[in-house]
Amino acid sequence: MAVDLQRLALKRLLTTQSPDFYNKLVNKYFTGNNLVLFKKVNSFYTKNLRIPSLQEFYEIQRQEASKDYLRRELMQVTLDGEKDVDSNFIAAQLQDYYIREETIHFIDKFIDDLDNLEQT
Repeated sequence: MAVDLQRLALKRLLTTQSPDFYNKLVNKYFTGNNLVLFKKVNSFYTKNLRIPSLQEFYEIQRQEASKDYLRRELMQVTLDGEKDVDSNFIAAQLQDYYIREETIHFIDKFIDDLDNLEQT
C-alpha cells in the first residue's frame, strides 16, 4: 500500500496543529496541489501566528476551487496505526524523499551534460 507522505503530513499538521512539526516542513517537500495547500497553511500561520484546524482550513477553502481536492483527497489518506506514527518520522521521510529526488535530478542533468563536459 502506497501512502502519499505529502498528504499525510498536511493532514497531521492540520489535525495536531503542532508548531514543532510545522517548523520541520518546507515548501520544497511538497509538489502540485499539496504545495498549494501547504502555502495556504503558511499564509494562515503568517496572518494568525497559529496553524489552522482541519475544520478551519475547510472553511477557508469554501469559496476556492481546491475545496473538492481537500474533501476527497486529504481526508482519505489513511495508514494502519496512523496515530502511532511519529510526526518526526513523517517529516524525516519527506526530507529523505526530497533529497532523493534532487539527487536523481542532479545525476540526470550531469549525465545529459556529460558529452559537453568531455568535449571541454
